[in-house]
Amino acid sequence: MAGTGTAICSYTAPRGGHGKLRYGVASHSPSKNRKPALITFALGQDLASALQYCCICSRQLLAQSRRAARRLQCLLLGGDEVPDLGIEMRAASSADYEYARSVHHAGMRWIAERLFGWDDAEQAAKFERQFVLSEIRIIMVDGEKVGYLQVTELPDALLLKEFHISAPSQNRGIGSEVLRKLFAEAHQMGKPITVSVVKFNPAMALYQRLGFKVVGDFVYKFYQHRENVQT
Repeated sequence: MAGTGTAICSYTAPRGGHGKLRYGVASHSPSKNRKPALITFALGQDLASALQYCCICSRQLLAQSRRAARRLQCLLLGGDEVPDLGIEMRAASSADYEYARSVHHAGMRWIAERLFGWDDAEQAAKFERQFVLSEIRIIMVDGEKVGYLQVTELPDALLLKEFHISAPSQNRGIGSEVLRKLFAEAHQMGKPITVSVVKFNPAMALYQRLGFKVVGDFVYKFYQHRENVQT
């Protein structure tokens, strides 16, 4: 691993199979005109060797991208979350109204169309009624808006009214990490969290994976509850 080089890592997870990590260093030396040697590990096999190799290369990879290094370490451990994504949640201002509405409508339109149809005027009026500025937080990653959530405090629980991640920012672990931040807040307050989710919404899997339990059933929605536990 001597000399200068560019760290290379790629991860593939074929359907029905174990994910594989390819990780190596490409030499910058003009005198070496050969392909970089890449070491391949199957997750769950020879983990000690994989971690050792990760440590050897971590300084080079870290110089390029600290986030890539964390993602690599997480993949080696077999996880599906990316820690420390640089997520911030700031209070919304009136200037965020149009952004929140666009993210909401983009994520909910297909659901509404399947349930009872979509009418632009009705949905705009409904969003305006439900939008309470003091309850809204904008989710930021690296200074960019990636979504929003709306939470209200009830006497006996935190109610998650709305939670939306923009389509380009989905499947990056952002939703899971935002929920974990909310869990920490609920723990500080000593309150559980409740949320209602449309039954065919793919977000159901995320909530259940993170500890929510179905406690009620109303036509097209499940009411879910997560106890106040330390994450």
